[in-house]
Amino acid sequence: MVPVLVNSCAAFSDTWGPFGALWRKFWPDCPYDLVLVTDFLERPAPDFDAVVELKQDYQWCGNLNNAIEKLGNPEIVMLTQDDFWVTKEVDGEKVQRAHEFMNYDPTKNGLVGCCRIVSNPPATEKLSFDSEWGEHPKGTMYRTSAGPAFWRTDYLKKLLARTRTVMEFYLHSPADEFPEKVLSMWPGQEAMTFTDSAVVRGKWDANIVEWARSLGIEVDTSKRGFYEG
Repeated sequence: MVPVLVNSCAAFSDTWGPFGALWRKFWPDCPYDLVLVTDFLERPAPDFDAVVELKQDYQWCGNLNNAIEKLGNPEIVMLTQDDFWVTKEVDGEKVQRAHEFMNYDPTKNGLVGCCRIVSNPPATEKLSFDSEWGEHPKGTMYRTSAGPAFWRTDYLKKLLARTRTVMEFYLHSPADEFPEKVLSMWPGQEAMTFTDSAVVRGKWDANIVEWARSLGIEVDTSKRGFYEG
């Protein structure tokens, strides 16, 4: 079974409830186990199928690497982030297509290391044989992202070994040094849509909180204020 790893930490435990509730609301028949990764389990996480509590902070990349090892190094995982909240019904058939891409080479020109089920950040080159998908060639900005995506763990762990924080993972990943392809859904063809970061510079995005609450989702705002920018 492919686990969905939601990489988080106790400092962001207030995101767990809304994340899980929205995931279940918009993908109630998700066939994958939703797994919370955290340094410490500060509060309950009832919408998750499992929790990997590391009981130590190894930083964002180290926490994720350790969680993968604790789960027995599955060949493929889905990765996402705690403040990326699903915003509408997920297209499970398109997600399955992305999963299938991880088991063979649809480009016929190199193994796929990462296949995003979203279009943000957008791909720059549309695949010639399938207009719903695009590729992120070497040298393109944000070729590495923590947005919802399937990853081959051998490829992911090579990137985690050379980065520490989530910003390093985004901006200083050594992805271009390796042959694996990075694919994503083409804009307008997404299997999943999600919010921009619900937490901005340590503060809540008021518009996202208001939207979540309009759906009946509880958001604990006692831990952090609202971003004013």
